[in-house]
This record gives sequence, C-alpha cells and structure tokens, in this order.
Amino acid sequence: MVIQLPEERLKQIEALARERGYGNATDYVLALIEADEETSDVIDDPEEDAIDLEANFREAWHQAMTGQTRPIEELWAELDREDEES
Repeated sequence: MVIQLPEERLKQIEALARERGYGNATDYVLALIEADEETSDVIDDPEEDAIDLEANFREAWHQAMTGQTRPIEELWAELDREDEES
C-alpha cells in the first residue's frame, strides 16, 4: 500500500517518529495502528462499560453515604501541590 502525503506532513511524522524513538516513519505509524487496535478492543464492549459504570457508581454512592469522603478544599490543595511540583 502506498500513502501519499504532502512533504510538510511527512516531515512532521518523521520528526515525531524520531522524537519517540522510532527508526523511521513506517515503524512509528505501524506502532500507532497497533496501539489503536489495542485501545479499541478495550472500549468496544458497551455492555462491559455499562457494568463498570454501574459498579463505580454503586461504590461511590456507598462511600458518600457512609462518610468516606474528603472535603473539596483538601482535594484542591492536593492538586495545587502537584502543579507546583511539576
């Protein structure tokens, strides 16, 4: 298969490939395709997603109803500390 790209776009892809440690653009593009296939396998089952959402909601609801919570101010402060560290 041959894919034709504008020269500028090809240079961008080659640069991204080098930045990410690939020897050439072909290896980089093939790795992207493989990663996409792996990701799509994980999220393609709506029934499984629904079960996870329901389980997550039940757990969160249980935590809220039993007082297993943190004040929002504490969470904001934690996020601010993480931002300062990075």
